[in-house]
Amino acid sequence: MPQFTAGQVLTADALNRAVGLRRVKTADESVGNDTLQNDDHLSIAVAASITYIGEMRLYYNVSAGTAADMKFRLTFPSSDFTWGQLRIPTSVSSGAGTSVDYGGETVAAGTNSATIGVGAGTGVLCAIASFTLFVGGSGGTLQLQWAQNTNTGGVNTVMRKGSSLWIAEV
Repeated sequence: MPQFTAGQVLTADALNRAVGLRRVKTADESVGNDTLQNDDHLSIAVAASITYIGEMRLYYNVSAGTAADMKFRLTFPSSDFTWGQLRIPTSVSSGAGTSVDYGGETVAAGTNSATIGVGAGTGVLCAIASFTLFVGGSGGTLQLQWAQNTNTGGVNTVMRKGSSLWIAEV
């Protein structure tokens, strides 16, 4: 985390690093299959050799029924990654978690975070996840990917406007 001194001229880069970077979905996005794809809005450039803390808030639902569900993961440059707390809806459908809080998943350097399935329903739900990203020697992009958990044909899973991705340097 940058430390500033009295009278120091702040650059946009230094200020962004201190306050963090946030992306918010400006429109709903719909997917009708179970192939993970990049979200149209939720990606952030990350610098090499920096540690970030972050949080996602994903608002989503399915167009009909509950069987399609949703799954997501984060992709990033060669890094170490740890999920902190993951809060997902319970008892929504077969893809839902059996517990409200998950945490402590560590992903080895050079791999993407694990794909996580969450339940869905026709009402809008919210999954909230915190994480730590230790970027290796090369920067790149932190990218949300998501899809249906089960391809149900003719049913769409929708990531809602207002979903967000935030990171800050530590």
